[in-house]
Amino acid sequence: MRIQFSNKMSMLDQFDCEDEEWYDYERHCLRSEYEFTTLSITELAHLHRRKPESVARFLQSLGYVKDIIQVRGYEEYRNSDLYKVIHFSDNTEKESVEVDLRNEITKLKKVIKELLIVLNRNKIEPAPSPKKDD
Repeated sequence: MRIQFSNKMSMLDQFDCEDEEWYDYERHCLRSEYEFTTLSITELAHLHRRKPESVARFLQSLGYVKDIIQVRGYEEYRNSDLYKVIHFSDNTEKESVEVDLRNEITKLKKVIKELLIVLNRNKIEPAPSPKKDD
């Protein structure tokens, strides 16, 4: 089975079940498909509308393989355009979050500086320490 895409986004759009739980029926189907067919990890991923790593990890959790790289077709998947698109997309999302966090930190630093300026202008003195009774 050869799967073709019109653009990079359609490669990712197909994995619309990625964040959902594995249903019992889906588990049963995946077991049967892996045991009794020669479908590769990429083909199984397309059938279940999940990223290949998710399918491979699930097969690992079921005890079919000790390591996800042992899943049928995983090496081919690692050399595919789909792998590059998925991992580029994941890295882009992480970088976007990091940039957002840096921007928020910069804004907070600016607010803190402004507060310090206001406090220094008003010369707010700390309350005196209570005297100790002898």
